[in-house]
Amino acid sequence: MGFDVSALANYTKENEALLVTSSVLGAKTAALIRSAGNVMVGVKSSEKINIMETDAIFQDGASCGFNASGSTTFTQRTVTPGKIKVNEALCPKDLEAKYESEKKEAEIGHLKTQKELEEVKNDSLELKAQKNRNLLTLSILAGLILLAGVGILFRSNKSRRKANDLLNSKNEEIESSNVALQSALTELSDKNREIIDSINYATYIQRATYRDWETDRKSTRLNSSHLKLSRMPSSA
Repeated sequence: MGFDVSALANYTKENEALLVTSSVLGAKTAALIRSAGNVMVGVKSSEKINIMETDAIFQDGASCGFNASGSTTFTQRTVTPGKIKVNEALCPKDLEAKYESEKKEAEIGHLKTQKELEEVKNDSLELKAQKNRNLLTLSILAGLILLAGVGILFRSNKSRRKANDLLNSKNEEIESSNVALQSALTELSDKNREIIDSINYATYIQRATYRDWETDRKSTRLNSSHLKLSRMPSSA
């Protein structure tokens, strides 16, 4: 025979007292002592043990009255000592395996914790890497959008400058046309003024000639009348 540890839990500090208590009070001898209710020592041969058994019948406690029930029986039991022996081959190695299991379980728990921490660390690194990849992708997209916006703005500014240059050219042409038109209008005005001055001068000459002619005509008439009067004979 040896230690039968199949029903024994692995040793831990928390149930140390429980194991000691169970080993002392959980034995069959202790159980017989508790069930018999007394201990007899110094028995050399057969001895009678007085046994009292009582039936406890629970009744309603709402009142002080009662009904007699149950019984108490006295009996005797003969105890005859016998010779017994126990031969066991106890090997501490069997207990050592259970005792060392706590250390092994602690090491396993530590390794498991380290593995979980490593997994958490790897997950964190992977999450961080994924976050960095997302940030890089967003940065690239933002850069492309910015470049596209700059290109559109540059193209728009180029088109606007081209339109402004064309507009300025048209404005210059219009300004040149306005200058030419103004010059033509000035020249036409000058010509018109010259024509009016010529007409006025011709009118003036014509009026002056007419006045001279009228004066000459009247003078000729007067001279003709005077001549006629001078030719008439006198009345003396």
